[in-house]
Amino acid sequence: MRKKGAVYDQTGCVDDTDLAGDVVQNLKDFLRTFYKKVTEADIEEFEANYRGSDSEKRDLIDLYKEWKGNMSRIFCSMLCSDPKLDSHRFKDILDEAISAGEVKRTKAYQKWAKRISETKPPTNPLERRGKSKKEPEADLFAIIS
Repeated sequence: MRKKGAVYDQTGCVDDTDLAGDVVQNLKDFLRTFYKKVTEADIEEFEANYRGSDSEKRDLIDLYKEWKGNMSRIFCSMLCSDPKLDSHRFKDILDEAISAGEVKRTKAYQKWAKRISETKPPTNPLERRGKSKKEPEADLFAIIS
């Protein structure tokens, strides 16, 4: 025990050999009993149910308020969003919220909305584009698993 104390005093770290092997595996097995493994199908199902939902609209309006209409920050924070697919759809939702007095129009939003109005909307914004041809290592699913 003195040796570990001396190592801690010198380095500020403890030897982690006690956390190797069976201990980690047992902890992993224990946690698996509470949480199921997230699959690619789970992610796709969530995305399909979330996009276009009332929950997505509420999240968008909350993020609009939080980021004061800065759409680049909103897209970074918004679940399952893609500026190429969702900009026109989000603009419609936010314009409706502004008209209803739910949120105030900001300069940042006005500038973004003007630029979006000048672009052609996607044909089906709720349909996600096909699978990318990325290597599995770069895939979000691979990172989560």
